[in-house]
Amino acid sequence: PAEIYLYLISVPKLNHGFMMWKRRRCILVLVLCGFNFWGFAQVQSNAGSVEPVQFLTETRFEFQQNHIYLKARINGVEGKFIFDNGFTVTGLDDDFAARCGIQTSADSSITLADANETEAQGRIGTAQDLQIEDIHFKNTRIAIIDTDGLPSCHQVDGFIGSSVINKANWKIDFDKKTLQFSSRPFIDQGLRCTYTVSRSNRHFIEFRYEGVPFWVHIDLGSSGELELNKEAFTPIFAGLQAQMNVGVSSLALFGLNAVDTFYTLNRPFKFGYGKYLIPNSPRIELQQEVEYARLGLGYLYQYNLIINSDAREYILTPNKLPRISREEKDYGVVFYPVDGVHRIVRLSACENVFKYSFTLGEVIEKVDGQAVETLGDWCAIKTYVRAKADKGEPLRLKIRGRKEECILQADFSPARSIIR
Repeated sequence: PAEIYLYLISVPKLNHGFMMWKRRRCILVLVLCGFNFWGFAQVQSNAGSVEPVQFLTETRFEFQQNHIYLKARINGVEGKFIFDNGFTVTGLDDDFAARCGIQTSADSSITLADANETEAQGRIGTAQDLQIEDIHFKNTRIAIIDTDGLPSCHQVDGFIGSSVINKANWKIDFDKKTLQFSSRPFIDQGLRCTYTVSRSNRHFIEFRYEGVPFWVHIDLGSSGELELNKEAFTPIFAGLQAQMNVGVSSLALFGLNAVDTFYTLNRPFKFGYGKYLIPNSPRIELQQEVEYARLGLGYLYQYNLIINSDAREYILTPNKLPRISREEKDYGVVFYPVDGVHRIVRLSACENVFKYSFTLGEVIEKVDGQAVETLGDWCAIKTYVRAKADKGEPLRLKIRGRKEECILQADFSPARSIIR
């Protein structure tokens, strides 16, 4: 399919500041040959109209675990959605799409890839009416997917993706938890950043690291901060101290990504746009599965954001929410439900991990003497563990096959490794 093909060839070109010339030269040939094809694919993704033509309205949203949740109606059926411009089109859960009466043809099957580059089959269709408050997005391009494995803090019916976001101007106020959208660009003070719409229908901004430009995908569906490809960027950060982790680095629509050794770099660095230096630089993660630099809401939530689709610009204005802490207490262990049990999926280099010789895949049966299932869903467990770590309280884990409980201390200064 056009969207997927063009997405794959466009990614390496965007990190032009750090890619080898030989690789860039090969990509350039493909881009030139596929230019007209890309234009058609992007028009298809953003097909449809908005009624009324002139509008300005507002809706409220929930913000939890670095995701924006809002309500919308598809063909008159109300659902809850994640606001996600990292999703090329707009995605609907298959069961919800059936309730909405979405029809697809027999040849509408498409291979989709999530943020971890994990692939799954989906179908392409059209929603005759997607309504947010009193605004109607007509004949919107959508992908029908299975959202059962989505690591979300709410049961959601899909994603409001770029096929809607690119047809309006948006003002996200995290202080008030309101989302305004308009047929005309918003005017406000703040850092104005011009963006480019890529061949995958996504937004890229050229930021600067230590004065060197590099392209960054703005992904409002990502809960992380700044994620970089480990292979491409390790030479830039080689020799610096960072937190070393082993296991899965992220969760996405189609589940966990592959086991990897990756680094978290908390040190401040010169992060800017054009001639402007942004005071609070994002935390960096060097991951194997990230194909391009990606900036998510784990960093951007500290700004009230304007997305002026007509002007192709973001406006970032600092809000009143608490600033991001550079260091957090941690237990060095992350567990997640896999095949009906909670397994260790990530380990960090720290005293807890060294003391108990944890291994990936071990099953957590109890947390602080309670069966792990009684603590609630994944989000409730994550919130519970984070609150204990912030207070500096020990965490007791009963692991299958081990006679004694493991008592983990909240570690404020984890062991440092050298990026190699």
